[in-house]
Amino acid sequence: MFIVFPGQGSQKMHMGRAYAENADIMKYIQLASKITNKDIKHLVMDAESEELNRTENAQLAIFVMTYALFKLFEPTLGQINAFAGHSLGEYIALAASRVLSFEDACLLIKERSDLMKQVHGKMMAVLNISPIEANMISLLATENEEACYVANYNSTTQIVLSGNENAIVRAQEIASKFGKRGVLLPVSGPFHSPYMKDACDKLLPVIDKLQLNEPKVPVISNIYATPVTHWKSVIGCHMRAPVRWQETLETMKKMDETAEFIEIGATTLLTSMAKRDGYNIKYI
Repeated sequence: MFIVFPGQGSQKMHMGRAYAENADIMKYIQLASKITNKDIKHLVMDAESEELNRTENAQLAIFVMTYALFKLFEPTLGQINAFAGHSLGEYIALAASRVLSFEDACLLIKERSDLMKQVHGKMMAVLNISPIEANMISLLATENEEACYVANYNSTTQIVLSGNENAIVRAQEIASKFGKRGVLLPVSGPFHSPYMKDACDKLLPVIDKLQLNEPKVPVISNIYATPVTHWKSVIGCHMRAPVRWQETLETMKKMDETAEFIEIGATTLLTSMAKRDGYNIKYI
């Protein structure tokens, strides 16, 4: 069995209300609120979309709820071969595999999201496009200091571009001329691009203080699309490196072609993407 976790962009308004009476879920919400000094309960129970979608809120809300749901269902899941998570979801995978404690993961994500919100830009998903075409569009859209990069290799039918806002607008126009549809994503920054280098550098002192353990179950890295053990260096450049999600699923499939995939999260984002490539993913 392979467990996959979604990232930012998968948040769902009031996603905690269905579990308001569940003591196990509330335990993690209350603990995260105390650790981060943020009202996580408000974010997952009552916040409107404008507030919830802010990077510094969305990332903590998604992490806490998804991790709590994983812990709730973990006793029923059986043997897990590997974890993987898309972007932010990788941190949920690291906590699930006990590379990071829940407490350290909360603090890391708070610092990470606070740094990410300071970098402004756009991201755009392009449908039915090849990696070669995506890289060509990003190069054509780049002018002087206004750059565009490939950020997420999500599936054979979707690639995400990231960068300067003007460059992304140009990329959308160029994609249209090639008969490709570009959809702007509800994020405020150029994540998983070189624009995030300064944010990565500023996060390093936080990472250095973390206690990172050997994974209890292998975690497939977004950056390498393989299991790794040197997680400190991987986390250090995670925000500026492309997400190789399609290759990540291929790696897991090669590990065990008979094992089932299960997505745990607020929406079926990864399930929908993977089904286009023939993966049968179940959703919790």
